[in-house]
Amino acid sequence: MVEDHIDAMELLKEELSNDEIPYKVNAIHRLPTVIFAIGPIQTHDKLIPFIDCTSARTRSFNSQGGGRGALRDRRGAGQDLRADREQAAAAAFAGGPVQHCRDRGARAGGEILVEDWRSADQLGHPEHLCAHGCATRYHGGSSLPSVLHRPHLHLLQPLRKPERSHAKVKLFVSGRRFGELCKEETPLIRKTCASTLGVFAEHMEKELIVSDLIPSLKLLITDEQDSIRMICVGATVSIAKILPKDESKKVMLPITLQIFEDKSWKVRLAIAKNFPELAGAFGKDIVDGNLVTKFSLLLKDDEADVRTAAIIALKSCLKNISADKIQTVLIPQLGDLMKDSSFNVRAGLAVSLCSICTAIKKEVAIAKLLPLLVDLLKDEHHEVKMGVLAGIQPVANFIGPEFITSSMLMSFSNLMKDQKWRVRNAVLDLLGNLAKEFGKDFYAKNIEQIFLQFLTDAVAAVRDTGIAKVELLANTFKADWVLKVYLPRAIEAFNKDKQGYLYRVTALKSMAITTWVLSKEQIGANIVTVFLKACKDQVPNVRFCAAKMLQAMVPKMDSGAAGKVKAMLTEMCSDPDKDVQYYAKKALSA
Repeated sequence: MVEDHIDAMELLKEELSNDEIPYKVNAIHRLPTVIFAIGPIQTHDKLIPFIDCTSARTRSFNSQGGGRGALRDRRGAGQDLRADREQAAAAAFAGGPVQHCRDRGARAGGEILVEDWRSADQLGHPEHLCAHGCATRYHGGSSLPSVLHRPHLHLLQPLRKPERSHAKVKLFVSGRRFGELCKEETPLIRKTCASTLGVFAEHMEKELIVSDLIPSLKLLITDEQDSIRMICVGATVSIAKILPKDESKKVMLPITLQIFEDKSWKVRLAIAKNFPELAGAFGKDIVDGNLVTKFSLLLKDDEADVRTAAIIALKSCLKNISADKIQTVLIPQLGDLMKDSSFNVRAGLAVSLCSICTAIKKEVAIAKLLPLLVDLLKDEHHEVKMGVLAGIQPVANFIGPEFITSSMLMSFSNLMKDQKWRVRNAVLDLLGNLAKEFGKDFYAKNIEQIFLQFLTDAVAAVRDTGIAKVELLANTFKADWVLKVYLPRAIEAFNKDKQGYLYRVTALKSMAITTWVLSKEQIGANIVTVFLKACKDQVPNVRFCAAKMLQAMVPKMDSGAAGKVKAMLTEMCSDPDKDVQYYAKKALSA
């Protein structure tokens, strides 16, 4: 006789008691099914106690690869069972034996358990976390993972009841238990404590931060392990943000000054990267009075990584440094960085230097910083030149037409011959924007010769950028500029002998794009003749490109010019090249 009912709990016990590893693995994989079958009450009353009590027996199994994989796959399995939040909360905690996590002898075990407890807490049933004293035993354990994650466990209270979290953190820190952990001989424990300082500060009153948390920070900031001191830099920033500026100056400024003088370059690197946030937390007065001088020392640090991080960070913290301090303290340091052996330092300088120009007086920028920008445009590394070109537009807008000096124009001219096409493309984009900003006369006097080099550039992307800038200038300067300035040069480039057909196509495209600002009579008198000549070009590519462009231009022509174009397109319908025939017929039909 077959039983009508199978007890899922008993079946799970039977499979877990089997000596064969695969049976145990399969049983663990079926934990979500068991939870569904027995319900939340039995999960709470039977399943969790069973896993907790049998963890000692399964310790050898947990050490096997299959056991670890199964536990990892099933831990938090109930998070997928969101149809019943109580079952989900229970399963999130029942996903792996607590004892297994305690006895793994590695940090990963504690991390898994803490993650699962947080998951169960977020699902809305934190009462399951403390079932049968599991959390208490983990918290009170003496093994390394238990001690490592003891600070984190005090933050596992429900976020919807912050007063409970605040009270628990307050009790943990003010009760000196946290201070004792900060003095542990094991560096990994002290490192874990350092990583929780900033988080603890968010859950404590400002008075308690000063009285109870700052002493631990002072202790850890002098730790013999530089990795611990590095983590303390982040905690310093977090606490400085929380405390009022007057209080920060009193208690946090000495700690910060101590970090700047750390013997480890890794710690100095950390403070260099975090300086913008630190400057924002302290405010301009404290930065000007105490920190900017210390920061300037990082710009000439022995380690290239520190110098790079410092010069990159400088751009973001300028708003918290007065113009006077920038001129007297920081700018004198920039000359040495121009000759730095690391191109990363010079590339960072190129970006920050452009920002510095707009943060000081115009006269000072012209006299002291423009020559540095010109020198950086001559750098041998393309990343340095690209850094200047990417940030120099705001500098030009800030200074005005005086920005264009003879040496600057010479640099632009040389860069249009640079081997890196991205450099040429960036110069062309900049020149088009400068022409729009400063007007037609500025274009004709200073940059026309340099700008028109795009018509014969070997890279299509550069030529396309030039065409786009011609459209921008045509829409800005209107028909007079197109007829008197640009079209004569474009027609000259088209008629130039012994050049590749792609250059003729580029000239045609740039002329076609200007027709939007010309009248019908102007198009017929100045552009149609060139396109009719292109329709008879020896290269088929030029002919069908001309036919494609004429298709869009015909509606904008007067009747006389349109008749000539249609006659040419009709003739092209019998062209030997099939592509030319196709586009000619398409243009006629349109």
